Formats: sequence, C-alpha cells, structure tokens
Amino acid sequence: MLKNGEGVGRPQGLPQKGTAGRDENRLLAALPQGEYDRLAPRLIRVQFKLKQVLFQSGEPFSSIYFPVRGVVSFLGELAGTRRVAAYLAGSEGVVGLPLLFGIERSPLRAQVQAPGEAWRLSAEDFRDELERGGPLKDVLWRHAGSTMTRLIQSVVCASSHALDKRCCRWLLMMHDRIRSDEFLLTQGDLAEMIGARRASVTEIAGTLQRAGLIDYKRGKIRIRNRAGLETAACECYRMDRI
Repeated sequence: MLKNGEGVGRPQGLPQKGTAGRDENRLLAALPQGEYDRLAPRLIRVQFKLKQVLFQSGEPFSSIYFPVRGVVSFLGELAGTRRVAAYLAGSEGVVGLPLLFGIERSPLRAQVQAPGEAWRLSAEDFRDELERGGPLKDVLWRHAGSTMTRLIQSVVCASSHALDKRCCRWLLMMHDRIRSDEFLLTQGDLAEMIGARRASVTEIAGTLQRAGLIDYKRGKIRIRNRAGLETAACECYRMDRI
C-alpha cells in the first residue's frame, strides 16, 4: 500500500524528442556525437514528479531513463513496509541498469526522491542497442562497474558506521546530484533512505543544524557548510562522489 501521496506510473512525456544537448546526462555525454545523433530520435523527454514510483520491485522494465535533473532512489523493501535505500541516481547515471545484464524485472523499487526530468528509452529499443553493441553498451558497462562498487560500499557502510555519519553521507550524495544548496527532503524520507527510526534522524538533524552544517525547516534542507558536512561524514562518501 502506498503512503504519503506516493504516485505510481510512468513519467509524463513532454513534446520534444531528442532535442536537447547530450551533455545533460553524463552517460549520454560520453557517447561519440555520431552515436548520440543516431540514438536521439528514440529518446523521449519525460518529467519526474516527487515520490513517483518508476518501477516497483519485481516489476518488468518497460523503459530505461537517463536523468537530466532530479534524483531517483533505489529502495530495497524489507518485512512489512520498511524500505532502505541502496543507492541514488542523478544526471550521472541511468534507471533500469539491470536490463544490461538481461535482468527483466526490477530488483529494487525506483522512486523519485527529487523531481526533475529525464530522457526515456523504451526497453525494446534498449535491447536492440545491446544486440547491436557499440559505444552505448561500452559506456553502460563501465558505469555498471562503478555502480557495483557503490552498492558494496553501501553494505559495508550500513554495517560499520555510526548513524550520524551515514546521515551526513546521504545528505552529501543528494547535494551532489541535485546541484543546489537547498532541496526537499523530509526527515521521514531520510530515515527511510538510511534505514533508521525517524526519531533518530530528527535528533541528528537537530545536531547538524546547531553545528551550523545545515538548516532544516518544513521538509526543506539547506546545506550551509559543505566542508564541515564532508568532515562529519564517514569515509564511504569518498567512494560516492560523482
């Protein structure tokens, strides 16, 4: 059952197709210009809404998404309704990466953590690209390697580091991808991301605010002291920098 107004469904398409510069997404930017020009007509611009669920765990992939703005969190669902974030994707990444390995159903819940836009490529067109081989497949294989490293680091972090340090790490990861000092993130969302009780996150957020590292009010977080937040984060953050 969905909570707090979570939306389910495909992102809403915008009129243009393949019209914007490829530098909006780092993976598309890594393609040779000719390869991008060939792929661009099949890319459709879509909007991401806050809390929108792109894929439920176990749901077949119908498309993949190259985020331009915004952040998508990938959540593992535990017993009951509890969820824990495994990693985040912004304009440096892609949503639907398991299709690269022939995995047809999403192993995690993909949910919009910060609204924005993306380029959508149908799963059918993506499979055609994989069969064709070439630069896109090569770029995604390299990205898959870095994503695997982040996933492993997240497992190590969750079992080894104090909650306050992990909290700082995830705030920095959001900050990197949104590229704005201020963003929407409720304490409940942050608690879900790091697998903690909301009360614990409320206490940590208060401590960070008193230390002058962040401002927090009505679901909005403002990063006030980026350097201080990096010092307070666990060393795992160095593996997550994009």
